[in-house]
Amino acid sequence: DFNHFTLVNWISDRSRVLVLLFSVIALIFHDLWRKKKRLFPYGLIAVCFYMFGLLSSEVGICILFYLIAYELFMTNGSKKDRLISLFPYVAILLLWRVVSNFMGYKIAHSGFYTDPTIIPLEFLKEVVVRTPILFLEQWFNVSMFLPVKYWAWVEPSLLSVLSPAAIIWYIIVSVLSVIIVIWTLIPLLKKSAVARFFFLGMCLSFPFASATSIVSGRLLIFTGLGAFGLLGLLIDKLSVKRGITLYLLLLLILIHGVLSPLAFTVYGMIKNPSQVDLENSTNFPFKTSVDKSSVVLTAPSIYQFYGRVVEERYDRKPLPAWLTVLSAPLTPVKITRTAENSIVMSFINGSLPHKKLRPVLHKSYEYDKLDRTFYRDLSHISNTEVNLPHITLKPILTKDLSRISTLQVVFNDEAESRLDWYIWNWKTKLFNRFGLPKMGKSIILEGPFDR
Repeated sequence: DFNHFTLVNWISDRSRVLVLLFSVIALIFHDLWRKKKRLFPYGLIAVCFYMFGLLSSEVGICILFYLIAYELFMTNGSKKDRLISLFPYVAILLLWRVVSNFMGYKIAHSGFYTDPTIIPLEFLKEVVVRTPILFLEQWFNVSMFLPVKYWAWVEPSLLSVLSPAAIIWYIIVSVLSVIIVIWTLIPLLKKSAVARFFFLGMCLSFPFASATSIVSGRLLIFTGLGAFGLLGLLIDKLSVKRGITLYLLLLLILIHGVLSPLAFTVYGMIKNPSQVDLENSTNFPFKTSVDKSSVVLTAPSIYQFYGRVVEERYDRKPLPAWLTVLSAPLTPVKITRTAENSIVMSFINGSLPHKKLRPVLHKSYEYDKLDRTFYRDLSHISNTEVNLPHITLKPILTKDLSRISTLQVVFNDEAESRLDWYIWNWKTKLFNRFGLPKMGKSIILEGPFDR
């Protein structure tokens, strides 16, 4: 449906198609193994496909939760027998983790991903905050109703474009949705072991979907497995539902059975505005002499430059001797020529505008979140002078030492002739060449909130 289409639509995310396929096959053969009491071949096939799932993506861990739920609610064996049946999966998981860590396949010190084995307390905090939000997305597809102009990268994601104040209300609504859905499911959970199987698998999968900071529907691949099983069981009992439960079920059928497929179809027919912005914001004019350096005074996102430089290098296109991106502010920047060989950048109101000026929805919040995925902790910011071959940077911090308030850029006469200056124009959404102001003069560059 609309909330799970990215793993098919986005080629970089298709590993999730493989992990889901292998994991479901593992679950099917585990069921055959336990019902027919034949470890060979059914048990062996189940364990092999579980391993294939882990090798496709680490999110394959989540199928283990469904296997645990299966042993708890779908079998009648002894506790010892159930534990033994789970042992091969746990052993493969531990082996996979040891080998992947030894080979360096892990993420650390990034705001994009929170590794529960490295920073468990931080992970638990993220789980508490993000699980209700993901629950709301899974059951009600709220991002589907986001206006097209606010669609975020790489898919419509309401959370990505909300102001900090609005996010608090979003969390409150999410918690209420959890309470309402669980209250609706309680009668079904009491009667059906299959429902308890789907419910436990879904709930245990939510924490691992919470490990990624950019919350979106693509993370809900395994929670969706349980949620749609529960929805199917609810629909099967539709004729006996009454009152609020009936209305909620009809709403879910409308969302997932009608609106979601239609929205998915529309998405495939139109040009995603976010993709257009992404193309423009990475469409930097790299065509320059290799003995010249490019200085980008303002950009929509520092994050997006990383991939573009690699792409240009891969295509063997000429790159400037140095490419320096100085800022990605969301508020106006004042450029002042303080000397023949220096300018001062003053960041008006900091990165984000004053709380009273912040709109509830704005795509620039997304840029800010993406940049922060690379800088989880801002404690590395200092007023240390940075000397580069073409320029020298002298930052001055705010009183709370959390932000750079002004940045002096110093260059010598020889370097100035070899520097190309650029700025990002929020109106045209293109990079433009920039001429430095005259001595003692200033120019104010608009931010996205000025429009």
